[in-house]
Amino acid sequence: MLRQRILTALVLAGLVLAALFWLSTREFAVILGVVVILSAREWATLSGCESAGQQAYAGGTLLLLMLAWIMRDRPQWFLPILGLSVLFWSTVSVWLWQQRHDLGAPLEQRLLLVIGIPVLIIPWLAMTVLHAQAGPAWVLFLFLIVWVADSGAYFAGRRWGRQRLAPAISPGKTWEGVYGALMAGAGLAVIGAFSFGLGLVQGLLFVVLCLLTTMLSITGDLFESLIKRQRGVKDSGDLLPGHGGILDRVDSLTAAAPVLVLGWWLLQSGQLT
Repeated sequence: MLRQRILTALVLAGLVLAALFWLSTREFAVILGVVVILSAREWATLSGCESAGQQAYAGGTLLLLMLAWIMRDRPQWFLPILGLSVLFWSTVSVWLWQQRHDLGAPLEQRLLLVIGIPVLIIPWLAMTVLHAQAGPAWVLFLFLIVWVADSGAYFAGRRWGRQRLAPAISPGKTWEGVYGALMAGAGLAVIGAFSFGLGLVQGLLFVVLCLLTTMLSITGDLFESLIKRQRGVKDSGDLLPGHGGILDRVDSLTAAAPVLVLGWWLLQSGQLT
């Protein structure tokens, strides 16, 4: 299983790098859109939809992606959308804190299907905007901060983990893992600030932004864990050998992307300095 997991991870990393640096923004958006549509089917499954409902939800997701593509060059549209997404994930963070010792009743199907819009569509819009306006290196940094934070949480939790973060949602996650994720994210943020040539003030704000991104990436992971636990399933699907479903691999990214891209836009436009 471990060998299969590592092999799948290496293949995915290669495909991600190829898509980022060899494809145009339009082509990247299409590839990313396929990932979102497949994720939408898994989300519909977790929501309790049958096969026909899954297909319909995937079709609806495609239509929303086409609408989002129109908004990508209009800051008056995509900035408020990103802001609302950050507000949504902040609210989810508070709600998860309240649910950490008791899952409560499963979320209703209709509510879950509606929630799928900010979970799936807005991160696609955020990454498409980032790829077009900032370049592939910034999108890669977004992926890296999620991966590095996840690795930091895993190793710190495994070595020092004692205090459970949310025992009812994900018993394996600990506060020590959170600290490890934040430390790893902060370290990568400092490297990123130098690499992107940011000044002192912008660099400090960038580190804060990366810490917020790291925290919300944990929220994204926990939120999907809660839904899976309420539905009584271990994985969102079985499309990725050794890893489960696509949602299992992008859950942190769905919450991290909007906040990082919104913060990047405010930084480069000078509205935070």
